[in-house]
Amino acid sequence: MMSSNQKDSALDKSKDFNTSFANNMNTSGMKQEVLVLKVKFISKVCQIYEGDIILRNIDKPNDIRVYKFIVSVKPKNIYAKLEFNCPVKQQIRQIIPIHNSSDKDWIIKGELVQSHNFFQHENDKKISKKSTGQYVLLFSPNERIDSKGKLVLTNTFTKEIYEYELVGKVDDPLAEGTLEFACNAKETLKKKITIENPYDRDTNFLVETDLSDIISGPQNFTIKNGGAYNYEITVKPLLGKIYFGKITFVDDKKNYIWYTIKVEAKSIFQQHNIEMRTCIRKAIYIEISLENPMNDLIIFHIDYEGDFLLGDKEMRLEPNRNGIYQLFFAPLKVGAWDGKLHIFNEYVGEFLYKIKLVSEENPPIYPDILKAELGKSTEYIIPLENPINEEVDVAYYHTNKKLFTIIPDKITIPPYSTREVSVKYSPSTLDGEEECQLRFETSKIGKWVYNLRGKGIPPGVMESTIVSTYVDGITSGTINFNNRLNEKIQVTVELKCDEWPGTFELLNKKDKFTIENFRNLLIPFTFSPRKLTKYYAEIIVYLSKSLFWRFPIEGVTEVKSKGIDHTFRTKSKRMFETKVNLDLSNLPDDNIENEEFTLEMKFKEEKYKSLIEKCLTVEIDKTRTDKQNPNVSSNSINKPNNLSLNIRFYPLRPFKTECEFVISKQSGGQWIYNIILEATEPDPDDVIHIQSSLGKISHVSFKLQNIFTKNAKFVAYFSHDSTSEFSVSPREGLLDQSGR
Repeated sequence: MMSSNQKDSALDKSKDFNTSFANNMNTSGMKQEVLVLKVKFISKVCQIYEGDIILRNIDKPNDIRVYKFIVSVKPKNIYAKLEFNCPVKQQIRQIIPIHNSSDKDWIIKGELVQSHNFFQHENDKKISKKSTGQYVLLFSPNERIDSKGKLVLTNTFTKEIYEYELVGKVDDPLAEGTLEFACNAKETLKKKITIENPYDRDTNFLVETDLSDIISGPQNFTIKNGGAYNYEITVKPLLGKIYFGKITFVDDKKNYIWYTIKVEAKSIFQQHNIEMRTCIRKAIYIEISLENPMNDLIIFHIDYEGDFLLGDKEMRLEPNRNGIYQLFFAPLKVGAWDGKLHIFNEYVGEFLYKIKLVSEENPPIYPDILKAELGKSTEYIIPLENPINEEVDVAYYHTNKKLFTIIPDKITIPPYSTREVSVKYSPSTLDGEEECQLRFETSKIGKWVYNLRGKGIPPGVMESTIVSTYVDGITSGTINFNNRLNEKIQVTVELKCDEWPGTFELLNKKDKFTIENFRNLLIPFTFSPRKLTKYYAEIIVYLSKSLFWRFPIEGVTEVKSKGIDHTFRTKSKRMFETKVNLDLSNLPDDNIENEEFTLEMKFKEEKYKSLIEKCLTVEIDKTRTDKQNPNVSSNSINKPNNLSLNIRFYPLRPFKTECEFVISKQSGGQWIYNIILEATEPDPDDVIHIQSSLGKISHVSFKLQNIFTKNAKFVAYFSHDSTSEFSVSPREGLLDQSGR
């Protein structure tokens, strides 16, 4: 296909031909007629075409006209832009391919115009026929100056012209190379490099580096015209690590050359090693003295390696001050490990220590001899500490299970906690010491070993047995005698009650018994009081005249009501005060003036215990007057056998429960009264009025006050019968204590 320029050339030739043909027709002397002959010419290549156009007159065979036809197809100029980005003192090679599909060789002539001599080209390039040649253009800047130019390539055969606009951008120079140093920390190493002067004049150079803390050398120097300079670099790294940086040599025209630097410094251990030796779960520490010789605050960074090492990761030191760094070793396993401690600062240097870590088993613990009366026991508390952040299960093993008992049976230690384990020792002999080895073992924090020793001592008075019943009633009790001796024994049982004969009786008629070792003997007895007082007796179990056990018995006579004696009812958050008279019947002398009484409360529902203790106060009236008191309940006249109680009941929330008032007199005897406490719904604290338009939200706020001396939690909600349009916020929170 012809290009647009080629088509225009052909049309011009066609117009010239038409005009010539018309003129020739006019010169014939004939009547002027114009014949227009249209010629269409299409060429795909740039060349000269020649031919003839022959016209024959059909009416006049001898009228033949011949026109010479010459068409010269010229190429269209081609324009392009080439951009180069090249570091200074480097070279870019640009190849321009030229394809010759003709049957003749081509000569490509190049002409270059440029602002700087950074571009190089070929003057004449031969492109063989039926081949593709490469025209080479080079860009080699030797200064940091952008360059422009124009390259014109002319095909001498086809007359084709190719014009290229050249733009050369010069980037920063590449590194001349890498300077590598390998040495020990705090060791000095030197190396020389040659710097050449590329200019035809003396040139000053300025030296810059980003590793000035470990690299030193001349700050500037001058190189003669065309000369060179051997620059010496001194390296002294303070820390054992790999440094990366660069060193730059800048001339007085701001051109420069530079090198990358790699310093591989190896840390050197201190001459003396550190040993940290301790027992499992026992922490020890070492102290390292550090000094800041600088006039500014510095930070020492600390790295350590090794099992069970603990310590800060950095330490700050004020200017010109000394400090102590502590590294802790708290092993949870038995063994030996190698560790290291690395303390460093980029301005002061580093300290590297090898550490030998040794964890040994704790030696067995030998507590003092445990002493207990024969027939009784004593307890020894063992604290087991868990220093890790997870729960630990403990298994235990002991060699004397009959005499030494572990409480609890299953042992688990919560994270970062101490669990106390009780060892109960019950002696079996009065001769010599009894031993037990106790081991506590875990899979995560090691084990504990205790070597326990116990010794039995002659028995004293055993714990009292308390029985109670009403006057003229009868009840029974039991003494449990355990044979803790290692052998079968024969004992004699005796009951002593000299003050109140017949009040206590043994149920067994015989008094001699044989008991196997570690077996029990049940000794039943009866209690039948005749008056409201305290009774005492003693059961003695004889092994011999010098070895016996005394079991004291205390008999309590009581008067207990079968129904509800009093009901105290009030609304929540309303004070209720009253005085009640309690009928203390069956007194020996029918008078309470000379008696001392104590009051105890017993709760039927344990969940209300703390609530009742806060809102109910009961005091025994010490006045014991016979005068009428308007605040006293029905039957309020104080009789000689009545005891008055002052009641203050101030509940804070609704509840209802039953409890007992137990009145005990010092000389013996007690009265039990059944009481009901009931707190009903309180009156509203306030009426809150709130208005809102349809589809709008309205708010109202009010304050809550805490009447207690401790912080109190609160929960806010609407009752179940409230409509869903209401909401409250916050739903829960904490009220500060009263007075804050």
